[in-house]
Amino acid sequence: MSFFAILQATLFTLIIYYRYDSSEPNWNDVFSTITWMILVTFSATLMGLMLSSLVDKPEKVMSIVPISLIPQIMLAGVVAKITNPVVEIISYFTIARWGTEGLSIIQKEVYSEYPVQESSGGLTNIIDSGNQIKNQFHSSYSDNFGDLTNSIELDFTFILMLSSIFFISIFIALKKKDSL
Repeated sequence: MSFFAILQATLFTLIIYYRYDSSEPNWNDVFSTITWMILVTFSATLMGLMLSSLVDKPEKVMSIVPISLIPQIMLAGVVAKITNPVVEIISYFTIARWGTEGLSIIQKEVYSEYPVQESSGGLTNIIDSGNQIKNQFHSSYSDNFGDLTNSIELDFTFILMLSSIFFISIFIALKKKDSL
């Protein structure tokens, strides 16, 4: 499963890279983006396997998947700003949050369709994508992590921690199902 997920993430990243390679702002470091996508994809595969290992029938997994994916999307900080410190802490346990932030840090610059500064006069500006995604999170994010806030090291650490939790959960769930 990881092989196909990694292949899909690599192809998707390369397609996006070639589509937007000559546009402004420039695509930053496609190799780092592919590497980050592989890490996030591997972690997401482990999450899917964990959900599968917790139930006994495929039909049950299919009913659990949307319940686990919707919070991933909502807590990533892209759809809606996180304004509550409790929700902020819950978002720390989602792959999408750290994956999105990591991609923002790697990309560094993106277009904004809204004026960031009134003096700019235009409707589109090139802005720092890392700070833009950081602004989507509650102020407790900066308080909780200090200098590590909005750093790829923090994102990498959380992705590895979540992957480890998923792996251990898979091991425990399968051991409980083992009849020996």
